[in-house]
Amino acid sequence: MKHRSMDEPTTARRRRGFTLVEVMITVAILAVLIAAAVPSFEFIRNTSSLASASNDVLAAVQTARTEAVRRGVPVVLCRSEDGATCNAGGGNWGGWLVFADIDRSGAVSAGDDLIQSGTFPTRMEVRAGGDVATGNQRVVFRPSGMAPGPGGAALLDGFVQVCLPTTRPEENVRRVAIGAGGRVSVASQVGGGACP
Repeated sequence: MKHRSMDEPTTARRRRGFTLVEVMITVAILAVLIAAAVPSFEFIRNTSSLASASNDVLAAVQTARTEAVRRGVPVVLCRSEDGATCNAGGGNWGGWLVFADIDRSGAVSAGDDLIQSGTFPTRMEVRAGGDVATGNQRVVFRPSGMAPGPGGAALLDGFVQVCLPTTRPEENVRRVAIGAGGRVSVASQVGGGACP
C-alpha cells in the first residue's frame, strides 16, 4: 500500500482553476492593451482609406490621359453617381467615370466607350476645385494628352480633393492636383479634423 505524502497535490487541488483575482487582473490587462491599440487601428484604417481614394482619382486621371492619346479621341473623367452618366454641379463626388467621347458630344452617349468607373466610401468627402469645378466637374483630355481649361484657351489647372473628417491622421486631406493641362501630383494637407 502506497502512502501519500503531504506535499503531493490532491485531485481536488489540481482542478481548482483560476482564482477570481487572477481573472480580473487578466481582464484589466486586456482592457488596457485594447484601449491602447484602438486609436492606432483607427489611424491605420483612415490613412489607408485616404490613400486608396486618392490613388483611385490619380489612376482615373492617368487612365483618361493615356486612353486619349492611345485612341486619338477626347477622353473624359467626370463626377458620376451611377457609374453610367456624368453629373455636373457642385457637391460631393459619390464616384467617377472615365469614357471615350467618340462622338465628341461631351456626354455619355450610345457610341461612346465606358473605360472605367468607381465609387468612393460614403464617409469620404470628395470635391473638385479650380478648373475641374468650373468645368462642370470634369476633365477632358485631348488626343494630344493635354487637358484644356474651361473655354479651351488655357490649360487646365484644378484638383480633386479627398478628405475624411477626422483628426486621425492629422493630414486628413489628399489633394490630387492636375496642372499644366495634365501633370498630376498628390499632396497631403492638415485639415484640422474638417474637410475644407
